Amino acid sequence: MPSLPPTPAREPLTALDWIAVVVALGGALVLLALAPIGSTFAATYADFGSDVALPALTRFTTSIVGPAVLALPPVVALGLGLRARTIGARRAGVVLAFVLAAVGVVVCVIGDYLPLWQVAGAIRAD
Repeated sequence: MPSLPPTPAREPLTALDWIAVVVALGGALVLLALAPIGSTFAATYADFGSDVALPALTRFTTSIVGPAVLALPPVVALGLGLRARTIGARRAGVVLAFVLAAVGVVVCVIGDYLPLWQVAGAIRAD
């Protein structure tokens, strides 16, 4: 019976790779922390008493589920990246997780502040 060639060993991650993993996980944790912060924005907008509906992005980011949904892609990308065999694929997964987490945080911040920016644009000094 012919023997199969041995599978190549996975290359270890460097210290810089592990720093990137921690930063990507930190970004996902920030997204999870934005869920209760978004609910305070929702309460503030409700206190304004406006009859105007909030933008869809604001309703998404101020819900409890919105930031949690945005935290999933970085975690999945990080998990898939760390399971990859080659160092290049692992680094690509870690970088993708970091980028997705950063984009998620930016989307949450824009969504939370969007009504304030809309109101600020409508103020006129007469």
